[in-house]
Amino acid sequence: MNAILTILAVAASLSLEASDIRIIGSKSVDLQPIHDWMKEKKGVRPMPHWKEIHIVAPLGELGCYLKCAVQIERGSTTTNAIGNVPVGLLAKFAEVRRIEQRLAEWNKRLRAEARQVREAHALAPAAEYPGIAEANANIAGEKLRQSQEDRAALSSKLDALRTEIAATYDYAMFTGQSYGGFKIMDMGRKQAQ
Repeated sequence: MNAILTILAVAASLSLEASDIRIIGSKSVDLQPIHDWMKEKKGVRPMPHWKEIHIVAPLGELGCYLKCAVQIERGSTTTNAIGNVPVGLLAKFAEVRRIEQRLAEWNKRLRAEARQVREAHALAPAAEYPGIAEANANIAGEKLRQSQEDRAALSSKLDALRTEIAATYDYAMFTGQSYGGFKIMDMGRKQAQ
């Protein structure tokens, strides 16, 4: 009985070893040989049409592809049409866009608040009740300071997300085709394990 359990445990551990199976069209491709080769880079590189890529920035949709600035094999950046971009990466890029839009709104609001603070402080000495006017100017200043802190926190979140995206590398294969004047690379759909 113990021997059977040991055999099952070994078999389970072997099957749980992280394999990277991609579906391209209707074909299944195991990228594990590339992962193994990348660890030591000895001998002939398997599957040379599969390249390590880093999507630097999405540049818009291009039919069923995503037009992207792509760094290939940690070299120069080119623009390619990419198929089957992982949903998680697309979500991160969408979050970057959302935060950038919020920061643009914050910047506009901060400029208006800073102008209000300057005006309040400039007008306070000539006001009918200078003490109240100065207190209101100080409140506006405190509101501006809090808004600046909130904006800084959002900016830090954006920086962290960009750092995470910058560290994201994956594999895609050249299909030998082009669309809209851009070479097509396909990342393949990752097969559920």
